[in-house]
Amino acid sequence: MNAPFDTFNPNTTRWSGANALALAHAARLAYEPAAKIKVQVTDWGFPAGRFKFIESENDNSLLDTQAFVAGNDEMILVAFRGTQPTELKDWLTDLEAILRPFDAAACTRDSTTLSTPCGPMC
Repeated sequence: MNAPFDTFNPNTTRWSGANALALAHAARLAYEPAAKIKVQVTDWGFPAGRFKFIESENDNSLLDTQAFVAGNDEMILVAFRGTQPTELKDWLTDLEAILRPFDAAACTRDSTTLSTPCGPMC
C-alpha cells in the first residue's frame, strides 16, 4: 500500500492519529470525480475491482448523495460527501432525514451488526 494507508490499523478500537489522518484523506477525496477517486484508492492499495462510486443523483430527483466504497482483505473504506453549501440538492437531501428516538443503552454489538430493540441498524 501507499501512504496514507501504509500505517492504517483496521483492528484497533482506540484512537489512532495515523487512522484519523488516513480517513481525513479519504473524506477529502470523496469530493473528487469518480475516476480520480478510483485511481487514488488503487494507488493506496485497494484493488480496482473492489471499488464502487455511489451516486443517487438523477434528473428526476431533488435528492443528491455521493459516496465511495473501497475494500481489501483487511478493511472496507466508506466515504461520503458532506453537504456542499452551494448545492441546493444537498440541502434538500439533508431535510429528508428522518429522526427517531434512539436508546443507545439498549444497543448490543455482535461481530456483524449493531442491533437495537427495533432491529439491526446496519
